[in-house]
Amino acid sequence: MPEVLLKVLLRAALRALLLAVVSLPVCAVGLHKWVDEQGNVHYADKPPPGQETETIQVDTGRVDDSNAERLDSYQEQVDQIFTERDEAKAEAEKKAKEKAEIKAHCEDSRAKLVRLQTSTRRQKVNDKGERVFIEDSQRQEWIKAAKAEIAKHCR
Repeated sequence: MPEVLLKVLLRAALRALLLAVVSLPVCAVGLHKWVDEQGNVHYADKPPPGQETETIQVDTGRVDDSNAERLDSYQEQVDQIFTERDEAKAEAEKKAKEKAEIKAHCEDSRAKLVRLQTSTRRQKVNDKGERVFIEDSQRQEWIKAAKAEIAKHCR
């Protein structure tokens, strides 16, 4: 739940920041231009004291559809980043689950091998529901199969 809240807050903060940045160019700026004694042209937002200046209006931008398109584009980028992060997290969780399953299978195979190697007489239930003892050759085949499983899954 905190991750969802964080996601919502980040999106809201990004929208507010982008709106502020996009809205900044709406203002028109007044610059002052003057020429000094050496003939150099200067520009400043405040006129120098005792100097005759020319005021120049500079339009730094206007609000139009391109600003809204940029905001939408930024939002799409943010959504894409969150989607990619969520997909990467899901993939990592899937790999971790698979790794845990392989580890459990490996541990089961090792335990089975130990049981097969340490018990002298193994028995199983046949199709009729009767207990029958396993021949040593069958036990050796099972040991061989258990070792193959361990070699395959336990690295």
